[in-house]
Amino acid sequence: MRVQGEAYFFMNAWMDFLCLALTAVLGRRRLRPGRAALAAFLGAGYAVLSWAALPLLGGVPALLFMGLILTCAGFGRRCLRLWPLLMASGWLLYGLADFAARQGAPPLLILFLSGAGVGLCALLCRRLPAKGQERLEVRIRLRGREARLPAFRDSGNLLCEPISGLPVIVAPLEKLRTLMPPGVQVNDLSTLPPGWRFVRARTAAGSRMMMCFHPDGMSVRGKNRVWPADGWVAPAELEEERALLPEAFFVEQKEGRYHAGL
Repeated sequence: MRVQGEAYFFMNAWMDFLCLALTAVLGRRRLRPGRAALAAFLGAGYAVLSWAALPLLGGVPALLFMGLILTCAGFGRRCLRLWPLLMASGWLLYGLADFAARQGAPPLLILFLSGAGVGLCALLCRRLPAKGQERLEVRIRLRGREARLPAFRDSGNLLCEPISGLPVIVAPLEKLRTLMPPGVQVNDLSTLPPGWRFVRARTAAGSRMMMCFHPDGMSVRGKNRVWPADGWVAPAELEEERALLPEAFFVEQKEGRYHAGL
């Protein structure tokens, strides 16, 4: 019975992790492996307790509430809108797994095919741009290093560095770690490196100061076209994995600085 219980726990943990991964893929959100693993273990523990025939943990209300907990644990409270997507992903994966088990498929094969299916879905979604958006990539070079980030045109990004007047890209912090000096904490303004500046940004949560740096070189790659761009880069903790390119990069200025090649 102990071996069966352990196998049941880890099988459910793997399936819960796949549900979180599928939710992140379909919801275009970044998956944090550590948080996702913690949430998966919480879900597996719930499954084991339910398997132990505890009446209070059974039924649809308890399952929906557990899905809410997994959403908060895996993505944070700000991503509660992913809860319906997580529940739909769970019912889809567990439904397919239950169907395969009834057909006599081995458990390891079910787990492998489930993981392969989620991986294929992630690959397809990564290759497809959002509806109405061109697939873009921005290349940022600083001190001999280069970072390549997926990006999209954000008409709401009107940030400008106040001294130079150049536009500012808002980019995911994790994608820029290799370019940033050690010890820099974007939420701690006292760690501002030499040569970096501040820019004030207005968001839905209010106004705040952001660090930004001017790279040695930058270019934007679109469909069948590449053009140089000049601006500042502000690393930030974003839900999106893509950089937010300002509208100025796509508008041909009189100086020809942001010529987009349109």
